[in-house]
Amino acid sequence: MATDARYRLAWKRGEKNLLLVSLGTGAAATPTFKTKMNLASNALGLPGHLMYAVQVDQDINCRTVGRCTYGSMIDRELLDLTCRLAPDTSTREEWLGSAHRPLTEDLGRAFLYARYNADLSREGLKALGCPDIEPDDVQQMDSVEHMDELLRVGRAAGQQISLNHFGPFV
Repeated sequence: MATDARYRLAWKRGEKNLLLVSLGTGAAATPTFKTKMNLASNALGLPGHLMYAVQVDQDINCRTVGRCTYGSMIDRELLDLTCRLAPDTSTREEWLGSAHRPLTEDLGRAFLYARYNADLSREGLKALGCPDIEPDDVQQMDSVEHMDELLRVGRAAGQQISLNHFGPFV
């Protein structure tokens, strides 16, 4: 919108001109339908699942239109969509272990993009150094009785942020 002439903001496109930093409030992918629940129970969970799908879709759009400098894994096929030096024929493990292209190298994308969002699944909490926290306790942002755990997760997730992800903007 900021770069579209119809909105008359006239922001200049390019990796050296725009930086988009996306800060999530945490998420955990969940199965769309649980087989041991009835249709009504699954229907009640549908809005949350749709919102999660929209969030992932928007993230993928930003990672493909922009140049993703940081972001967690999207899935086993897309990986993290960051720009790396690995050849196209490398294995998944080789790709993830390879170095990122330097941000001094302009790849012609519309903007730089960094996505930070804590993974609130059991595995994600363990990776953040919070293995003792129950995922159900922190997946609700208004969980007043678990504020201490939410603060711990927030502090741990904040450690992911690095000025190196912001290229020429720092």
